[in-house]
Amino acid sequence: HVINDCATALTLDADRFPVSVINPRASNHVAMAMLENSKNDRIDARVLAEYAQRMKLTRWRAPEQTWLELRDVARRINRLTKARAAERNRLHAYKAKRYTTAVLVADVNEQIEQINQHLDQLTAVALDWIGQDTELQRMFDRLISAKGIGQTSAVALLGELCLLPNDLRANQLSRHAGMDVRLNLYDRRQPRSDSRQADRCRIATGPVGGPSKLPQQSTGCRVRTPSAGATLE
Repeated sequence: HVINDCATALTLDADRFPVSVINPRASNHVAMAMLENSKNDRIDARVLAEYAQRMKLTRWRAPEQTWLELRDVARRINRLTKARAAERNRLHAYKAKRYTTAVLVADVNEQIEQINQHLDQLTAVALDWIGQDTELQRMFDRLISAKGIGQTSAVALLGELCLLPNDLRANQLSRHAGMDVRLNLYDRRQPRSDSRQADRCRIATGPVGGPSKLPQQSTGCRVRTPSAGATLE
């Protein structure tokens, strides 16, 4: 089975089916090579079957259950952290108003305190799991050694990093994080749209101070000279 979904892969692996997990972009490129512009279950099955026949597949092994549980806890920590930031922004907005009642301020403060308690509980559970696993502890120590990364942030990062393949390159890791960095080089002195417009103007008017140079043989194109306003073929 060729799978591009982790949950499905875990289910099939638990039932002892041979599974290979692939990057969805790879299967998308195969569909493009097959000139498949539509997308449905039948077409996806045909594309994955073609991919399995032509490519060398590696059997996927499910990670440890503790690592999967750590990922779920880490994602819950991320959601709570975002919720706390939203409540803090809301509290700042309430305090900036002169007519905000004290009830709302107290309610938001209480909500922030509850989120902090949940974060402390989840972080403590995650740290206990990390301490019982040598490999997780090694990765955790490396994360907290970086400046600006505390225990809660390290747990949130480790929950995602621990399930990634060990042979990922730096650019692949950045794309997994949602940062598809691409280098575009062009002349910064002139915007790209302006340069294209200038090219069109040069084609239409020819050299400055002289008439347009027409080809010796007619190409079926029309060239308009700005001086006389006539159209030549």
